[in-house]
Amino acid sequence: MSQLIQIKQRIKSIAIIKKITHAMRLISMSSHSRIKKQLESLQNYKKHIIPLLCALNEEKESAESELKPHKKVIIFIGSEKGLCGNFNNILFQYIEHHITPEELATSTLITIGKKITDFIKKKDLKPFKQYTKFNQSTIESLAEQLYLDITQLHETHDSIQCVFNFPKTFFIQEPRLENLLPLPTYECPTEQAADLDEYIWPQNKKDVQTMLFAHLTKLHIFSVLSQSIVAEQAARFISMDSSTQNADKLLKTMQLTYNKLRQAKITKELTELSSSF
Repeated sequence: MSQLIQIKQRIKSIAIIKKITHAMRLISMSSHSRIKKQLESLQNYKKHIIPLLCALNEEKESAESELKPHKKVIIFIGSEKGLCGNFNNILFQYIEHHITPEELATSTLITIGKKITDFIKKKDLKPFKQYTKFNQSTIESLAEQLYLDITQLHETHDSIQCVFNFPKTFFIQEPRLENLLPLPTYECPTEQAADLDEYIWPQNKKDVQTMLFAHLTKLHIFSVLSQSIVAEQAARFISMDSSTQNADKLLKTMQLTYNKLRQAKITKELTELSSSF
């Protein structure tokens, strides 16, 4: 009977774990859909902002032409929590293979997410800033804080890069390195260029340009953070879905084993009873 009791307890434990992984799977899908919808709205918004940049392009005084020391900032974005498959591992491998130890040692590092912060600290590196709390509820405030950080650092650094997992597809998360500053050069479509001459600028164009580039920088930061969250939630959904399916298979196997043992016990007891008469 002790074996039956042990199997029954294991069945109960696995059933509880299955409920947890199933709930996490649903939460991940809900979060993924919500953030992805925000990303789509953000991309549409950027499409309407870029023509304004085209109108100001001739007045543009690029900050890239300023002489600055050859230093750069690298922002690493991981996850706050685990249970997301190999989401963090592929990011760690990308850092190992594409960023040299010398580059890490000479760059100013900013880490976002507990997992990547722990990884960087294990390399005996001290991040300039670290943000361990990173989830969908902190994206907006974190983007604002990051903007303040990189605006300050850009005065003494020539480039600011970001390493994060990009959601290539729902099932594939691809490590990627992007430049946050200087911003990429946007080209205006020919069909839109004719309409841009009709813009009336009540304010000084230089002031509008400064405000617009600051706004685009914030949008770029918010976009990168959101893409990382989308990739993380997709990886977590896949991991939890696999765990739920494995738990279901294990439950069926253990339930079958339990029934066989129970039936064998009953048969044995009936045999003993019948042989006593």
